[in-house]
Amino acid sequence: MRLIFGSALFALVGCHESAEHDGHPLDANHGGHIDSGPQADAGAQADAGPRPDSGPLPEEGLPRDAIFVANGGSASVSVIDPESLEVIAILEAGAGLHPHHFSLSPDSSRLLLSATSADLAAGHAGHGAAGTAAIFLVNTRSGEVSRVVDVDATAHNGAFVEGGATVVVAMSEHGMIQAFDAASGDETWFLPVGEAPLEVTPSLDGALLYVANSGDDTVSVVDLMTREITATLRVSELPVAAWAATNGNLYVSCEAGGAVAVISDDAPTEVATTIDVGGAPGQAYTTPDGAELWVAIENRGVIAVFDATDHALIEELPAGTKPHGLTFEPSGERAFVTDEEADVVLVFDVARRTQIGEIPVGTAPNGIVWVSREGE
Repeated sequence: MRLIFGSALFALVGCHESAEHDGHPLDANHGGHIDSGPQADAGAQADAGPRPDSGPLPEEGLPRDAIFVANGGSASVSVIDPESLEVIAILEAGAGLHPHHFSLSPDSSRLLLSATSADLAAGHAGHGAAGTAAIFLVNTRSGEVSRVVDVDATAHNGAFVEGGATVVVAMSEHGMIQAFDAASGDETWFLPVGEAPLEVTPSLDGALLYVANSGDDTVSVVDLMTREITATLRVSELPVAAWAATNGNLYVSCEAGGAVAVISDDAPTEVATTIDVGGAPGQAYTTPDGAELWVAIENRGVIAVFDATDHALIEELPAGTKPHGLTFEPSGERAFVTDEEADVVLVFDVARRTQIGEIPVGTAPNGIVWVSREGE
């Protein structure tokens, strides 16, 4: 394996057309729009002709609240202003690689982004036995993007642990997780886990790390204090990732099994139940109030909404062609969903469970996260 810390520093662009910065080509920005179709608000304006560019980025940097979107097909990150629903910056993220998922630091000042050599838009199984990845660090205030770690394995994501002092990645081809110091890049520890681990997810309290092992349909539960596996949980077929929800539970998306395994906050080393979600699940999160579980069903073009307590299906919402990533506004008013095939982010009114708009982004948008830098 090969970990390299410290590489070229890329910057954001907020101009009207393609430009160059420090020798790196930068993409033009495109504004968002409100959908004028039947699902839109009655008062929404129709999209009339070409959308305007976003204009220069404010000198003070990115807004305190922003939505970051990993564009797996165009090797970029789109930054959306949630007030205007416009893309205000496009960040380069690994030419020739496929940006996948994010992990937010505890203080919301940094984002980890994994970009893989394999295009995971077609699914997570059978992507080859010799993949590589790069981990990028995104400054959520300035928009600066630095390539900090090169990994000789398919690392589907990276996660901050130990209060943000350590970064952990899963080494899919090696059946292990690797940790390194977030400041120096020095390797600190590693741990063998299950077969073909894909993503790593810390619990909300930071005590445990969950590793989705796609090759043997298990989840390894790692105690971050002792750095030992405390439990190995059997789940449905092809677990991709565990998503830490606002209610303290974790929801494990099992792509081939068409199911989401629930790990309760009350029993963090057990599978409480498994939900048949009716298709291949992408991301799965609860609404900020913890009342509903929303699951992106990639192969059916819907969001399945479940009661977060008894897991009864409430409704299925049309959601483009291939919904994958999902994030909520902290207030719970809106949800934002990436559509990998349509190259847009869909905007939903959560209370009414209705699509109210869409925002054009890069090609094959995948991971998405709302960032709110508190205290600024």
